[in-house]
Amino acid sequence: GGVAGALFSLSYVKILIVVTYASLAVGLFMPATVSRIAILVPIALAIADRLGFHEGRPGRRGIALAAGIGTFLPGAGILPANLPNVVMAGATETAYGIQFTYGKFLLWHFPVTGLLKAAMLVCFLALMYPDKRDETPMAPPEQAPINIQQRLLQFLLIATVCLWSTDFLHRIAPGYISLMVAVVILMPALKLSPGDALHGKVNMTPFFQVVGILAIGGVVQHSGLGVHIAQALIDVTAPKPDQVGTNFAIVAGISSLLCFVATGPGAPVVLAPLAQDLATAMGLPLFTVLNMMVFGVSIQLLPYVAPPFIVAMSLTGTSMRDGVRLCVGMAVLSAVLLGPLTFLWWKILGFLG
Repeated sequence: GGVAGALFSLSYVKILIVVTYASLAVGLFMPATVSRIAILVPIALAIADRLGFHEGRPGRRGIALAAGIGTFLPGAGILPANLPNVVMAGATETAYGIQFTYGKFLLWHFPVTGLLKAAMLVCFLALMYPDKRDETPMAPPEQAPINIQQRLLQFLLIATVCLWSTDFLHRIAPGYISLMVAVVILMPALKLSPGDALHGKVNMTPFFQVVGILAIGGVVQHSGLGVHIAQALIDVTAPKPDQVGTNFAIVAGISSLLCFVATGPGAPVVLAPLAQDLATAMGLPLFTVLNMMVFGVSIQLLPYVAPPFIVAMSLTGTSMRDGVRLCVGMAVLSAVLLGPLTFLWWKILGFLG
């Protein structure tokens, strides 16, 4: 209610901007993408209802996706906010002893992949789901009295977010934290959830989709298929030294295309061992090539490549057709617009010589 009241005087596009950037900001301190989406999308749907964007209106879908996709796609510019980034960091440290640090990663990727991609997403959602606020004056939403169960849920939510954001201290995986909180919420004595919550009210489809996607990535990694495909792409593109712009496009392209086979979380495991050979062939520092790979993996052409995208589609009720349109559109614009801007940003910072 308080958040909806703060957004009450804003236009639809401004609401998209606020929701998208607020969702992106959550990624700065909360590492688990799917958990962020699971929390933010219901909040966004509640805000949409309070602002008059009821079921069936395109603006409701736009606001929900601004939260779900806004914390995921631009979140690739934040090291711990995206699983492929974490996998790449781990694979890089294992293979070369090189560590990605939070601040350095933010400097390389957040201005373009984070801030500018979020702006691009706002424009894309405004075009895909055009809507406007009702002209009929509405009274600002009134907050109903909060009961004991709601206060307890608020406490559990705050505690969960705090535990997620401090996982580097207690070393408890976000999944286990979520499981423990879910057990507490489902306890009948606390009356925090309806008794039939698990009977026909939980959509199991995204769970099977995510498991299938991760299984494909695992098969590709362990079978060696990904390495053969990546090596074939390198042989076809034949990178050469002293062609920094072309080499940037080659590395980003190979990384993005490999996600088709290995999926987003699996691609870094295949790519990291190839970075040294690419760096030698291109005459570039190894760390630069690794960051080119990070940018390439952030360009995900289809929803199945990224489990969080599937989860966001499910929670927002987005059709596969709209999901593909959004994913492909953002990927193409990222390659055409954000690629050159990232190259220019790195050039300004002196990372490319």
